[in-house]
Amino acid sequence: MSAALVERSELEPGVIQLVLNDPEVRNAMGDEMSEEFHAAINELRLDSSLRVLVLRGAGKAFSAGGNLDMLLAKTKLPPRENRKRMETFYYNFLSLLDLEVPVIAAMNGHAVGAGLCIAMACDIRIAKQGSKLGANFVRLGLHPGMAATYFLPRLVGRAKAAELLYTGRIISADEAHAIGLVNSVVSEDEFDDCVLSLAKEIATSGPEAVRELKLSLRASERETLREALQREADCQGRNYAGKEFLEGITAAKEKRPAKFPS
Repeated sequence: MSAALVERSELEPGVIQLVLNDPEVRNAMGDEMSEEFHAAINELRLDSSLRVLVLRGAGKAFSAGGNLDMLLAKTKLPPRENRKRMETFYYNFLSLLDLEVPVIAAMNGHAVGAGLCIAMACDIRIAKQGSKLGANFVRLGLHPGMAATYFLPRLVGRAKAAELLYTGRIISADEAHAIGLVNSVVSEDEFDDCVLSLAKEIATSGPEAVRELKLSLRASERETLREALQREADCQGRNYAGKEFLEGITAAKEKRPAKFPS
């Protein structure tokens, strides 16, 4: 029997941890993981004892983003089918937003592409020293997805978001902290204790007040989020069928620089 791609555990009363669990591919996010993640979130929504959720990756990475084999397979599908599948993929992972409790992204390693996006969907981001972060979609010849164009400008401002999205540049955890993308950067020795301490601090606050606060912070965002996701899915649906993305994903699998068509 294969291991679950999303593992759940209780760290403290009221503090639940979900782990993206595919360390051999640095917790790359595929369709099967998205379905397991959605199911786990649905279970958590029914858990009245939940006060705080911690999200992290297994092994040394938080998440390397979309699974390359899954993405390459999309070059064989028409744009309409890709759009449908990508919207399902987005909403499965971003069902995280339906939780009425704070979510902490414990970024225990690199967070790239969709991996960074799901961290940005969390309320608080704690990065381990030495981690690398980036929305590198355009380096694959792909329009950013999973609400990258929604979350990033809101966290770091439009100008900085434009720079990071247009270049696909990977940045250090320290730079991410300096621009407001993560709340703090913590050494490896102190990382787990720091995350748990923060979670426990939130968990001891008034649960009804915290839930209402979470809803207040999200209330003004939801409608434009849907529009952003639909636009991103439409753009990615077209990209998957094009030569530019085929070159980008092939180069990534072959570990060489991409040579995009002019």
